Amino acid sequence: MLSNSFDKVLGHVLGWEGTGLAHNATESFRTFSGINEKAYPAWPGWKKLDKPALMGETAKAMLMDELVKEFYLGLWNETKAAESGVDQDYFDTTVLQGPRLALRLLCRMHNMLSDEILSPDAPRDAVMFKIKQFNMQVRQEIRTGVYRALRQSHLIGLVEANPKFEIYLWGWIRRARGDVA
Repeated sequence: MLSNSFDKVLGHVLGWEGTGLAHNATESFRTFSGINEKAYPAWPGWKKLDKPALMGETAKAMLMDELVKEFYLGLWNETKAAESGVDQDYFDTTVLQGPRLALRLLCRMHNMLSDEILSPDAPRDAVMFKIKQFNMQVRQEIRTGVYRALRQSHLIGLVEANPKFEIYLWGWIRRARGDVA
């Protein structure tokens, strides 16, 4: 079951992030299939990209696809996205804006104090137990709608605080609504 859910969510995320190498025009870093070099400098794919091609392009592309999937599967497992009850939206927030914000929005959805949960001493299993109880009581469409509304509200607040991001807002909102890229 994890694999089907993960593969579906990964397809959605890569639909928005794209595949391959991109350079950020306003910053001095690059991304590969949504993996940000500044946030994840130790990702093994950077070394493969920096070396001259010692293998054919097809073999290199397959290796890079494998490294991307391995990276995202590790992030999926680390963040327990499958247990969130809003796996696609939670994981997409994790990829786009980081795991701390994704968890903070999930906590707000469940009326839990994020400061307690985000601390290193937080009993992660107790948090996930509360989330699972909530998920059993509330329909999927409602959970998804609430999480998406919180996410959109955060994005609007981000643009209000940093007007230079306004050029990204429409795409961010479409993504936060769960639209397909």
